[in-house]
Amino acid sequence: MIILRRELSPFIYRLSIKIMVHLPLTVKKGRVKSMKKKNKYTYLFKLYPPVITKDQFYRICNISKKTAAHLLDNGLVPCVNSGKKTRKYKIKLKDVIEYLESREKDPGRYAAPSGWYKTYGKPDEKDLLMTPANIRRISAHYLKKLSKYPDVLSVNQLSSLTGYSTTTLLKWINKGAIKHLDMGNRYLVPKEWLLEFLSGPEFMKARIPSKYGEEQINKIFKSKD
Repeated sequence: MIILRRELSPFIYRLSIKIMVHLPLTVKKGRVKSMKKKNKYTYLFKLYPPVITKDQFYRICNISKKTAAHLLDNGLVPCVNSGKKTRKYKIKLKDVIEYLESREKDPGRYAAPSGWYKTYGKPDEKDLLMTPANIRRISAHYLKKLSKYPDVLSVNQLSSLTGYSTTTLLKWINKGAIKHLDMGNRYLVPKEWLLEFLSGPEFMKARIPSKYGEEQINKIFKSKD
């Protein structure tokens, strides 16, 4: 600390005071910082435009395309989706920076749910997560088809309805994925329980390639709400 002594001439004393007043603060431990800490992601504004694409987004964040789709399609990172096949996402750079900051504090908030990476892209680039909108569409689709069947269905009837083989259906039944009635020599599945399975996450995760089954899923997601 500089101590000014009165022995200095009045002119030198006043000049010294003025110089000290205009000296910048030195940032040291235990002293007040002269500037606020800068955001470490502000450099991105010099490298990218205010609105970026999905490709730029996943490169900036060092994530996969599938993870980027999860974040954008589920509203975890705000965006505008034009619905086009290419370049359909428009993302504000400031929202990307907010995501990066938030991810550092709470990475678990942005983790994709179980089964996301297996089901993503099947049969289309639409997300197959069990969002309320998807559940309504799947339920309505199968409810209409189930109107032609009895209240309780056999495994053969399940196969006819879904397009999956009896072997596949029996695997799901034995795993407990499809709730059922064990009649000793055969299994029966009430409509309500079947609908619960077909419109639930287990069906989306357990799907096995089947031409007819995939055609049904395609119809659901291509149909209008």
